[in-house]
Amino acid sequence: ETEDRRIDTSPERIRRQVEKSLRLLGEDVGIIDLYQLHGKNYSGYLTAPVMNELIKEGKIRAYGVSNYSVWDMVDILDVCEQEGLIKPATTQPFANAIHGFDDIESAFMAHQEGMTILAHSPLHKGMLSEAMIEATDKYIKSREEKGDETTELDNLREGLDILNELSERALEAGHNLARLGIAWTSMYLDMRTVVLSAPTDKSRLEDVRASANWRLDDETLDAIDAAQARFKKLNFNNMSLNLMKAMRAYYR
Repeated sequence: ETEDRRIDTSPERIRRQVEKSLRLLGEDVGIIDLYQLHGKNYSGYLTAPVMNELIKEGKIRAYGVSNYSVWDMVDILDVCEQEGLIKPATTQPFANAIHGFDDIESAFMAHQEGMTILAHSPLHKGMLSEAMIEATDKYIKSREEKGDETTELDNLREGLDILNELSERALEAGHNLARLGIAWTSMYLDMRTVVLSAPTDKSRLEDVRASANWRLDDETLDAIDAAQARFKKLNFNNMSLNLMKAMRAYYR
């Protein structure tokens, strides 16, 4: 689908997509537990009523929103309050130890409203892992061999230095960088957060399990805060994200 189609939240399209999902899930499922609105291009005055109707009709149990700005959140919550409609149960922001939380004001608002935060891409599409640090280092060296010297490469090198520092801190605690990234996202500011990770083999599944039992100490949290400030100055967030997409890194 085109980008416009993927973010189409018109009432007509929402209903079509819900019906399609129910057909694909089959009668054994019968109802969708949680339906996420991925994106927004219509007012809450149009989307909130149709979500309320779908719940009342027994087609979904609850709904949530994804990548909503604070103003998007205000829009839909105000409509629900004014019209007596069921509020979204979840919000799904981009969040990880490199980038931080996308639109933190929106996340705070959701937390105050009792919504659950579904943090996606906790590993920055793979960058928060030793394997992708190694792959990125090889990428930099291949460009150097071609005589390619740019500010972008300098920033990537410095960003990798910061990630290696965090990796060493994780190893000292008996873990690895991926576990540190997931643990940070799950406990950020003690908000009600569920981390959405997509492990692709047993070793990566073990990273998810281990991170669930790792409470980062204050010193480690401070080190990640400082790293995020350094990443921001380097524009490492965007550069590394684009690189992970180009490498088709799906360890999220």
